[in-house]
Amino acid sequence: MREGEMSTKEKIIQVSLELFANQGYHKTSINQIARAIGVSKSLIYNYFESKDQLLLHIIEDFMERNMAKLPGGSIQNLNSVDDLIDYLRVIKEDAKSQPAYYRLLIMLTLQGTVKDKLMADILEKQQKLLPQIHAFFEKNHVPNPQIATYVFGAILDGIILHFLYMEEKYPIDEVFEFYASRLQSFLKS
Repeated sequence: MREGEMSTKEKIIQVSLELFANQGYHKTSINQIARAIGVSKSLIYNYFESKDQLLLHIIEDFMERNMAKLPGGSIQNLNSVDDLIDYLRVIKEDAKSQPAYYRLLIMLTLQGTVKDKLMADILEKQQKLLPQIHAFFEKNHVPNPQIATYVFGAILDGIILHFLYMEEKYPIDEVFEFYASRLQSFLKS
């Protein structure tokens, strides 16, 4: 395979991600994915046994990529406020370069039946992040680390959500830097 050329599996994943993110999981069929790629439906089933498995693969891959961007793959390896802000910058750039992943995750969290059916394992992994962030805030002597953890997540989610909603019209870099400077001041005080 030439450099820059996607494998069939990568095409399936990329097209599925875009379709799931743009028209919704329930409204996207394996037939639509196959037509968009120009392959047979049965070829997709050679790689993924179901649409559910395809979606789980996309989400697990996304989470693994984000965890891999952390030092040692864990929030526990962030040693300073600067480390946390550097990681957040990486997430911001990822949201800018891969908005379909973030749009898909937001859509899925708002679709109760999908969340309950497919997201249980993913949400469990994500829930493990909260205690790690809480521990980071405790280690850095942040007042009321439990509430700070929720506020931290809400603001970060809000920045990404606004960016996804407004796209080019949203000054994500400026908003993020404003948030990062306030977060840094708050955490270092």
